[in-house]
Amino acid sequence: MSETLKVLYCGNISPFETPVPAGSPPRRLAPKLAKREAELTGPLGAEGTQLLKDFDALRQQVASIDSEKNFIQGFRLGVRLMVECLTEPQGGETNG
Repeated sequence: MSETLKVLYCGNISPFETPVPAGSPPRRLAPKLAKREAELTGPLGAEGTQLLKDFDALRQQVASIDSEKNFIQGFRLGVRLMVECLTEPQGGETNG
């Protein structure tokens, strides 16, 4: 069994726990996003703020589902590319 599969099986690979690097676009945008959220929720009051939070939670669920789907599609594409490379005749000749 490959070492990567062993590490994955044992739960030692978790790409979601990778820290966001300093200076990256998400890190630069986070303070702006927090500021805009405060500006938006200020005039909404408690009920409006809760409604916005509920809306954002649903939006995050949709984004998470999309991210998972895109990850799976990307992984499958990568596997298809590997299979194609490994099964292609030597010299890169194709029958197409």
